[in-house]
Amino acid sequence: MKSQKLQYYMHDGPSAFRFELAGNLNNEAERDLDQAWRTASSMIGDRALVVDMTFLTGAERDGR
Repeated sequence: MKSQKLQYYMHDGPSAFRFELAGNLNNEAERDLDQAWRTASSMIGDRALVVDMTFLTGAERDGR
């Protein structure tokens, strides 16, 4: 069975900023997600950060 490519969604709410992860967090996807985090972190301010890993199916070393 081929692992599902990582998809992530960013939800920018009034009291929290949420990343929703789905699929396999491999090393290549980790670099892409890291860049998205760096961009989003400048906008979060004092809101809560939520990382939803409900649909994460796996993670390689760098992804962990």
